[in-house]
Amino acid sequence: MINNIVICAPNINEGGPLTVLNEATETVITSFPKSKIYLLINNKDLLNVKNKRITILEYPESKKSWFKRLYHELVIFKKLSAKLNVDLWISLQDITTITHAKYQAVYCHCPIPFYRLTIKDVYFEPSAVVRNLFYNLIYRLNIHKNDLIIVQQEWLREKFTNMTSHKRIIVSKPVVSKKKNLINKKKSKERNFIYPTLPRFHKNIELICEAIKLIKKERLPKFSVKITISGHENRYASYLKNKYSNIKEIKFIGLQSKNRMEEIYKEADALIFPSKLETWGLPISEAISYNLPIMVSDLAYSKETLGDYKNVSFFDPQNPNQLKKQITNFLKNKWKCHKYKGIKPGNLFANNWQELWGTIESEFYKK
Repeated sequence: MINNIVICAPNINEGGPLTVLNEATETVITSFPKSKIYLLINNKDLLNVKNKRITILEYPESKKSWFKRLYHELVIFKKLSAKLNVDLWISLQDITTITHAKYQAVYCHCPIPFYRLTIKDVYFEPSAVVRNLFYNLIYRLNIHKNDLIIVQQEWLREKFTNMTSHKRIIVSKPVVSKKKNLINKKKSKERNFIYPTLPRFHKNIELICEAIKLIKKERLPKFSVKITISGHENRYASYLKNKYSNIKEIKFIGLQSKNRMEEIYKEADALIFPSKLETWGLPISEAISYNLPIMVSDLAYSKETLGDYKNVSFFDPQNPNQLKKQITNFLKNKWKCHKYKGIKPGNLFANNWQELWGTIESEFYKK
């Protein structure tokens, strides 16, 4: 029997990984109704957890440096796993924890080792070089101590298979797009495009800005593009703010709360998603739940995230002219959806966290 489960996530506090942590926490309670669950996180206020079977252990020091993070993963958590007599240990933050657990798995989010950095990328985020090299090492380090590796898409499974030769790699969807109740959906005369994102070089924010520059002189209905950076977060954000803040259609609105993002989605007419690298692309799933038109990079990750969604068009993430044409067509009510073949994962696949927990449980008893 699986008596004690540990979900290890002390370095997660934002974005897609935080969504994954929420989904894992919400579903583990019903998936293992008799198990004791330990949640290792940075700050208990990150999650609204109210269940007597869940014990929260805070490890704020883990996030303060890479040295401290590795010390926690390789030393502190090893001692903890022995003390708690852990049956199942799942790390949600890329690194293989050294444990005494009977069964362990690692959830890998970071795609940067599989991205070819340019000089421009390195200028905007110098630490990207270190992260690229570091994750290439981290993903290989002790990887075969895991009984299971969890990734979000098929292209990542192929990369991890080639990198590690691990035999048990599962593709698991991080979220399921649930249709929202849009009775109170807000609309205005001005067309609203949105790009929920973080200020990272691979998010390709400047492609939107360059596309808007190209259509600035055309006579079109009023519109705006809301981008969730402030311009003060890092060198890349500062560059974007300095170069494009004079374009009135571009609105750098900063990071938004979950409730405010729901309002922004309701007000939106379409999502623009030019990212060059994603393990999933959560805003795509969110836009689907609001049945929004989506303009997205023509890459493998987007087609797997979209599934069979029809209300979508694709553009080359290196070509602002293609995006400019799609935006102008949208404003002129001439925008057309593109036909495409969705990418479906192969065997060892979970549609959601409930299925993933079920797979892990069955694998545990096979061991």
